[in-house]
This record gives sequence, C-alpha cells and structure tokens, in this order.
Amino acid sequence: MCCSCGDCGNLRIFSCKAESQMARLRRSGASFSSLYEYKITLMEVISGLGFRPLSKKAESFVRYKMGRAIGEWIRSEGDYQASDAKLYIDAKLDIDPKLDIEDIQQSLNRLATRLDQVNDILSAVEGGIHHIHFIELAGQITSALSENPEIGSIEEAQKFLTDFRDRAGTVAHGARVATWLLSTLPKRRPGRIQQGWHDDFTRAVTRVCELNAVPIVLSTNRDSGKPEGRFFDAAAALEQLLPRRMRAPSGMALLRRLDRSRKRIKASRAAK
Repeated sequence: MCCSCGDCGNLRIFSCKAESQMARLRRSGASFSSLYEYKITLMEVISGLGFRPLSKKAESFVRYKMGRAIGEWIRSEGDYQASDAKLYIDAKLDIDPKLDIEDIQQSLNRLATRLDQVNDILSAVEGGIHHIHFIELAGQITSALSENPEIGSIEEAQKFLTDFRDRAGTVAHGARVATWLLSTLPKRRPGRIQQGWHDDFTRAVTRVCELNAVPIVLSTNRDSGKPEGRFFDAAAALEQLLPRRMRAPSGMALLRRLDRSRKRIKASRAAK
C-alpha cells in the first residue's frame, strides 16, 4: 500500500509504520474485541443469575467466544461505527453517540487544521519576516517559558518552541493519514447484515448454562407469548456485555437469534 518514500493518493505516508497500524483495521481472518464491561462485569452478570462463579478455564472460554463475536460483528458492520468503544465518552454516562467513520474523519481534520494554525502562529520563533502580532506573541511565550525552572533561559525556550512546532506538524500530518486510512475501510454492504457472529455468543451462553445444569431449551409463555426459561434469561443477561447495537431489539428477536444459532451449531457438528 505504501512505502517510506511513496505517495498514496497525494498524501505522503510517513514510513511503513502506517502499514503496521492497519493491523487494527483487519479485513480478513478472525477478529476479536473485549467485552462491554462499562456498567456491569462478567462476574456480576454470573452472580446476578444466581450461578456459581466461573473457573478460570470457563471464564477464558466465555470471554474468548463473546470477544470473538464482538470482533466479528464490528467487522461485519464494515462502517467503523464502534460507538460502544466509548470514544471520548465518560463510561458512567448513559450516552450512545453512534459515532461513524465520517464523524471521526471530521474530528481528525479539525485537529489537523488547528495544529496547522498553532504551527503558523509560532512560526516567528524561528526568526525571519512575520506579522508583528506573531512576533510579539512568540516573544511573550518565549519569555514566559524561560522563567520555567525546567527550561531556564530564552535560548532553551526557543528550542522548546521549535521542537513543539515540529511535533505539532507531525501530529497534524498523522491526523490526515489516519483520515485517509479510515477512508480505505470497506463500506457497509446493502441488505441485512449476516449474524453468524451470534453463534459464538450462543456457545458462550450454552457453556455457562451447562456448568450450572440449566437445560438448553428455548420456550415461550403460553399466555403472553413472551420468551421464558433459564437459558433465555442467561442469554439476555449476558447480552449486557455486548455493545448496544449488537443486542437484539426485543426478547422475541433474541429468541429467534438463539434458535437460528443453535441450528447452525448443530448442523456444523453434524457435518464434522
């Protein structure tokens, strides 16, 4: 995609570090993510269900299966709408900003523009012909910094500001590179998103229930028609550890997802 001396779409990529960063934006192979434990932890969910604590081995299995389900869901979405990663959001607030790729790109571009402005304003630090306003501004900042014991002199203050300008320029360029990299992500495919990722979630729920002698049975209440049973309750509780947009919109939707997943799992076992 790029090299240390090449241009990509008129945007120079700094060394091949950008290539290595693409590991976070995987397009193939298995994907993985951590559980959504901002409001409740896995252990608290298990305790709330009245189940016995998971062994280290069982906990590792559940975290692996659910983490893989989340990772595959994020990849299947294909539009980087990882709003529940809580970017810039206080985990204690009940906010679902639904950030998408365009939002992040706009923020990165704004950051780059502001850093460019900082670079321009401090340009007078390095001498030459500049607007008198910038010259005075640079002089005042340099003088103030020289009073800082960690800097100690006008000369060191000028070196500090010069280095700061260089770093601001590098970060601005990095923000633009990040914007370009996000534009290379695959777009969301039209139509209904496949929910094969739900199979791993179902496997995690099944393991938790098996460890607590809970029958793996799906049923509905004869009078209300609503889903019921310990297996369903366990799935609904563990769903709290998935990002909001992964969760089923209703109890019946979750019941149908579990039913389809169990059928796929059963079919895959039979095929082996």
